[in-house]
Amino acid sequence: QLTGYSTGTDFFDFPAGTFAPFTFKTGWSGRVRVTINMCGLNPATAASSIALGFRLTGAGTLGAHLSRSAFVRSIGAATGSTRQSHWSKPLALLGNAEYTLTPCYRITSGTTATFDLALDNSIIVEPLM
Repeated sequence: QLTGYSTGTDFFDFPAGTFAPFTFKTGWSGRVRVTINMCGLNPATAASSIALGFRLTGAGTLGAHLSRSAFVRSIGAATGSTRQSHWSKPLALLGNAEYTLTPCYRITSGTTATFDLALDNSIIVEPLM
């Protein structure tokens, strides 16, 4: 469960042990498809959103950004409803290179926000030819 919020475009790494970074190696083409699937619940307020994204380090760097994120906006205080989001895009990285993907989040809210992400959330990296 994530609490707190950002007033800007800052992304934060998930706490240690919550959504761990992982290392992968690209094929010779350097092309990969990154897919994010998420489902989040915020029963506290209808005025907040969460973006689930990532940053890359290693052979090159790529910062977390809203254009590379799955995005959920809360739908109402105490409704118990969830929203699901999906994002998928090919990326051109360096070929035959090692990267570390670190899952990140960004929460915005006019009030205190609490997002429960205990449902199925994943970030998948697939090599492309």
